[in-house]
Amino acid sequence: MLRIWFVDDLESNRKMWRNSFPLDVLEKHTLRTFPSIKALFNAAESEPLPHILFIDYYIGEDFGHDVVDYFLKVAPRPFLVAHSSAFAANQAMVQQGAHIVLEKKPGKVFTASIRQHIRSEEDLFAWVRHLA
Repeated sequence: MLRIWFVDDLESNRKMWRNSFPLDVLEKHTLRTFPSIKALFNAAESEPLPHILFIDYYIGEDFGHDVVDYFLKVAPRPFLVAHSSAFAANQAMVQQGAHIVLEKKPGKVFTASIRQHIRSEEDLFAWVRHLA
């Protein structure tokens, strides 16, 4: 079972993110959302780390590059997905160490980029194998 996490301060974005995954992923894997970097870091310090982490860039008063920095220093390092609606922010997170970008367009029911790249759980396992 994969642990898939997402940090974003907006509840509507967290709900949209969850709505974007195929049913087999929702049924077989743990998807958790965090409304702040503090909540994310608290979980990371007290629980098993995620296999995959989706990161928004503007998270309240904090920024996604702080999340990338934190997770570059942990082991085992999760597969980091830059997932902001700002193109420059996504590019900055990738330059800093995130593995890929999946663009987010706010105000939708689901995220098209997630549905295009994650058609089944096998797509997620491929990301995790990439880290090995």
